[in-house]
Amino acid sequence: MQSNKLKVLFLASWYPNRNCLSHGIFIKRHALAISRVADVITLYICSDSTIKNAFFEIKESNEGSMNEIIVYYKKVNSSIPLFSASLKFVRFIRAYCKGYRIAVTKYGKPNIIHLNVIFNAGVFAYLISKLKNIPLVITEQWSGYFHEDGNYKGLFIPFITRLSVKRAKAVIVVSENLRNAMLSHNLKSNYYVIPNVVNTSLFKPSFDKMALSSIKNILHVSTINDKEKNISGILRVIKNISLLRSDFVLNIVGEGPERLLFEKQAEEMGIKNNVVFFKGYKGANEVAKIMGEADFYVMFSNYETFSTVIVEALASGTPVVSTSVGVMPSIMDKNVGIMVQPKNELELEAAILKMLDNYSSYNSQDLSKFANSYFSEDKMGEQFLNIYQRVIG
Repeated sequence: MQSNKLKVLFLASWYPNRNCLSHGIFIKRHALAISRVADVITLYICSDSTIKNAFFEIKESNEGSMNEIIVYYKKVNSSIPLFSASLKFVRFIRAYCKGYRIAVTKYGKPNIIHLNVIFNAGVFAYLISKLKNIPLVITEQWSGYFHEDGNYKGLFIPFITRLSVKRAKAVIVVSENLRNAMLSHNLKSNYYVIPNVVNTSLFKPSFDKMALSSIKNILHVSTINDKEKNISGILRVIKNISLLRSDFVLNIVGEGPERLLFEKQAEEMGIKNNVVFFKGYKGANEVAKIMGEADFYVMFSNYETFSTVIVEALASGTPVVSTSVGVMPSIMDKNVGIMVQPKNELELEAAILKMLDNYSSYNSQDLSKFANSYFSEDKMGEQFLNIYQRVIG
């Protein structure tokens, strides 16, 4: 990689890999957006139970101007807690050192280390930034800082987080809500808000939408869990609405350990497979098609760091009914959809009833243009570059 562009070492705690193709996909989208304006080397470390004969496997690839290094290390299977944790940490650091040496040998010393999600890559990011005197920038997306989530606790995670934030020249968050949540834990820094990237060439209005039947198509897409997404609340509201009218269906797309519980709940309510349909996991291309064909999207989350799926819906020309979490407070107006308060099922019911009668008044092309103007790769890449230039001075 020989160019006059900035070299950015993109360290990720979450990232798509051979064990989970969708893991941290929004982080990869940030990397691709930045690669439009800088040379990006993405480094990700992942344990893998399929490795048998060696301790490490290294996979390299590239996509446009982004070069990707994934180091898989042999999963530790010891049942002795202290020994297991120590061995895992040693393999983790060794894997990062191997990946870092490859990155520097092939592409040169980076101008910026960009850490994505502090725990657990923050350990290595802090060490390399300090030892090699390379400026550290952080993008955080973890919902654990929210009091509703409650996972920012213990000794190790807060310690690593405070150390990393103190070292960072800038901390980028994907929403104002997340910044406020981090500040509530006294994590002070130079904060910037840059939202997640949406693939606006994939998520776009469908020309088939007008050809759909008279049955209104409501959509929900998520990793199905009740603590964050409040699926049970959605089901209760849909049950109530089904007693008032029969001109709609709700399709729920996604997987999660609680999916069978929600299917049982829907079955007990008498709405499974006649009002509510569970579609399971779908790839990005399938989700984009389903999103473009939906009449409107519903989200009833208790909390969100951002909620990329909301912007994907808008990019698809689909209006939304959503709680006032994540990105919603900063983008919501009457031209986008309807916003309700978390846990307020009466508000959600009223909003869905209103949207069922008025979804066709939203202009799909205007919604798509709105998403393009704020969340496209070009827009995001320039925002990151501005921060890098400030950091370097």
